[in-house]
Amino acid sequence: MKLLRFLLDAIFPISCLSCKTNGTYLCAACIKQIPRETGILYSSNSIPSFSMTKKSPRPYGGGFCGIIPTVSYKNTVAQKAIHLLKYSRIRALAKPLGELLGERVTQFIRANPKNWLIVPVPLHARKLRSRGFNQNDLLAEAAFAGSNISIAIKKQNPLKRIRDTKSQTELNGTKRLLNVKNSFAVTNIGAIQGRSIILIDDVATTGATILSAGNALIDGGASEVW
Repeated sequence: MKLLRFLLDAIFPISCLSCKTNGTYLCAACIKQIPRETGILYSSNSIPSFSMTKKSPRPYGGGFCGIIPTVSYKNTVAQKAIHLLKYSRIRALAKPLGELLGERVTQFIRANPKNWLIVPVPLHARKLRSRGFNQNDLLAEAAFAGSNISIAIKKQNPLKRIRDTKSQTELNGTKRLLNVKNSFAVTNIGAIQGRSIILIDDVATTGATILSAGNALIDGGASEVW
């Protein structure tokens, strides 16, 4: 796979997916122009009923709290970058995307100092073998490289995907919730007991996957999940 990528890069030189500048898949100037999200999406209902609102309907802390968005998936540059990372396996895009993620989440952590644990949403073993990597692991590694924030990646991840669900892409909100229901299980309760956890997922459309993963972590003893 690495040899194939080398040959493709030699034949088709790397260029920014937005402005076509040579030498990088996403240049610094274009990254800077991607609009950042600044608000937080709070869950308006308790698990398992779920919808999102910009305002918190209940006091902060405890249970599944909400989503900390980095950028809008409606942004075409971000959307294309994530798609190329996942489906064209261009791992180099994990670094700029992860740095965007780290910038946002680190701000949140500094404003809410606790014993945080970062948990990337895992892939099912079959999908992991097919893709060769979990993009959420790559994003988390890039996001928190050099920091002292605890990250549980790969075999250290206390969360396991136990159901190989079909793609969420063509499903509506209700069907997405049903598709991923009971898809996750905690394999290391001691690692999450009483912990404040931030889940890392590349895309949150309806929040169904995050909700299912968060539900498993709360049931396993986590004090709060974002």
